[in-house]
Amino acid sequence: MTNPDRTMDIWSHIEELRRRLLLALVGLIVATLVSLLFADIVIEYLAIPIGGLENIQSIEVTENVGVFMKVALLSGVILALPFISYQAM
Repeated sequence: MTNPDRTMDIWSHIEELRRRLLLALVGLIVATLVSLLFADIVIEYLAIPIGGLENIQSIEVTENVGVFMKVALLSGVILALPFISYQAM
């Protein structure tokens, strides 16, 4: 029994890698967009140990937006991780 991957030339492998990286990136973008909808809820949940959102202080003007975007991106990575792992295999 022959493995069909062994008969591929280098450019076919590079094309497959490009396709899988693009699919992983699209999955990450979709998951991040979905997690943007729930970022407020996640931030409220993360603030529970310190007593809620009223105990959070922002030092810089744009810190609130930065935290919101970081939480949304990290949530998107966590949501997309199974799909990204599948594409890596």
